[in-house]
Amino acid sequence: MLNLEVLLNLPPKIAAGLISGELTRWGGVIRNSRTGQIVAFLREGGQIASNADLAIGLLKSLTLASNQSSGILQGIITAHAQYAAARQIRLLGSELRFVRTLGLMNIAMTGLNLLALMAGLKRLEAQLNQIHERIIKEFNLDRMVDLKGALNLAKLAEELNEAVNRRDFARKAIGSLDRGKQHILSNYSVLTSGNANAQQLEAAQAHLFLAMQADIVRVRCMMEIDEAESAVLTLESLVKDYEVLTRELIDLWLGEHRAVYFHPLMDKETVQDYVLVEQWLRGNDDVLLDLLEELRQDFWNREVDRTVRRPKPFKSILHEIFRVSSRGDAGQKKVLLHIFALENAEVLIENHRRLQGFAFELQELQRRNRLARPEERISFSEWNNLVDSDGFKLSEHDDYVLLVDPEILQKAESLGW
Repeated sequence: MLNLEVLLNLPPKIAAGLISGELTRWGGVIRNSRTGQIVAFLREGGQIASNADLAIGLLKSLTLASNQSSGILQGIITAHAQYAAARQIRLLGSELRFVRTLGLMNIAMTGLNLLALMAGLKRLEAQLNQIHERIIKEFNLDRMVDLKGALNLAKLAEELNEAVNRRDFARKAIGSLDRGKQHILSNYSVLTSGNANAQQLEAAQAHLFLAMQADIVRVRCMMEIDEAESAVLTLESLVKDYEVLTRELIDLWLGEHRAVYFHPLMDKETVQDYVLVEQWLRGNDDVLLDLLEELRQDFWNREVDRTVRRPKPFKSILHEIFRVSSRGDAGQKKVLLHIFALENAEVLIENHRRLQGFAFELQELQRRNRLARPEERISFSEWNNLVDSDGFKLSEHDDYVLLVDPEILQKAESLGW
């Protein structure tokens, strides 16, 4: 029943589907845009999944190294470069000009690395130790302790060989992760309350990322103790909950006077990115006329123009950007703050799409197991290791790979998507 092939290069039929829009990528899942049928699963090589810096630099190194396809990632990027909504693929390789964040969610639920997550939590804690008193008094760093303890429980559950002890630790981790996540979201609420500045929004975004990661670990623990139905229902609910929080934070990043993204100082790429973000926010691809109607009152607003020409830098990541680019193009410097906000919005959308992709993946695993004979059903652990074989180890790979059902691909070759 489970018949998936591991591919290191993108099949022409899938590339054509991405170009035409017949196929859509949701995080690590490629689906038929019309029927919702899953066509392929993306998996991160171990060197990408465990190294955020490698993931951030992957797209640049691939595209500059050669004009020819360099594997799955480059093939997908090349395909989407010809599609009108090309930019929704760009964050596979984190092609961002200014945003440096804790990182994107893993492309597949199977790639979540607890050690990397705990290291990221430690980096966030160090960063927040320096700025939390200047941000807001109600901010509570002690809330991090609960999440760290919960992640340690999850790590123990993952490492134990004895089934009874593993289930016991996994159950404890599930409850602790939920409590730790709630505490992290309490900090998020404080950071986004009132008239939040860009520094607070940076910290809030890092908290939202950690909360999402904690929930993914929680769902993985459910799968490890064979509570697949509860895991799927939990994940479906989380997709809805985090959509609300993602929209809220994007609205804060973009602010009230969004006509700035049509300002003459903005390049074409930035205008396109902004329209795509609004398409996601509104759930509608045909938004341009509505946007123009809503924003044109600010097109000749001198106050809005002034925010573009004289942005106020703040002591944070952007402080370095303003300093580094002080010898660069003056027009570029004037719009950095708005581009920075827009790129954070893009990261938020991509993370939510990846969360949705996790849900699609677990739903598909459940569907396949329901259709399979008992002896053909596979566990979540087996699903995690589908890629590895005698001649190939995903942990040693530095690109993405594709898991494809050859029957679906063969049918598409003859009948189309």
